[in-house]
Amino acid sequence: MKIILEIITAVYAVMVYGTIINMYRQKQKSYLIFKTFTSLIFILMAAAAFRISGSEFFAAFLPAYFFCLVGDVMLALAHEIDNKLRNPQFTIGVGAFAIAHLFFIWRIQPYMFSGVSIGGIIVSLLMGTYTFLTTRSTAFDYGNNKIPSILYSLIVGFLGGMGIELLVGAVMEGLGSPAYVLMALGMVFFMASDFILANKYFRKERKSWYGASVLVFYYGGMGLLAAFTAFL
Repeated sequence: MKIILEIITAVYAVMVYGTIINMYRQKQKSYLIFKTFTSLIFILMAAAAFRISGSEFFAAFLPAYFFCLVGDVMLALAHEIDNKLRNPQFTIGVGAFAIAHLFFIWRIQPYMFSGVSIGGIIVSLLMGTYTFLTTRSTAFDYGNNKIPSILYSLIVGFLGGMGIELLVGAVMEGLGSPAYVLMALGMVFFMASDFILANKYFRKERKSWYGASVLVFYYGGMGLLAAFTAFL
């Protein structure tokens, strides 16, 4: 079964590359197709990893995977490829990702070293503060998305902060399995992709590397969150 997971992972990497290429070539239909199938593949990766370990994480994370898939498709339909952010697709997409984050937080919280993730609280507040300040900055233009962006950043920051706390715990106390380190890295990568995405969407002066970085961190994070159970 491990060879199957390796093959799926290789196909996943190729599809991520194809998604990035179609984004920069501004081919909307091809981008939508590549992004949809790439997102389906990380669910397939999770299923293959489950067949290896039989871990309960697959069932626990399945709703989050599903909402990430919905978010991916809806943001692509919103024409994020050129930042048009059409509604209601954009709002549905962001809402789907917020739900996915909450599912991850709910399911990962029991594995934290403390009853409530201190790292999650700290990073959540930092991300929320940063987003609030950027909504007041002339370098950004959030339009009607100011309040939703602040709320979303709090959720994203909490998941990322949990990942950082898990990584620190791995160094200080040891987690007993590299799988938890990979899961934690996936959480941090997810946060990094959303941080860059906010700049891609709302910063007036956009860098060309934003788009590729968003997809590399996002799909890298989702790949880790899908396949980490194979190492349990």
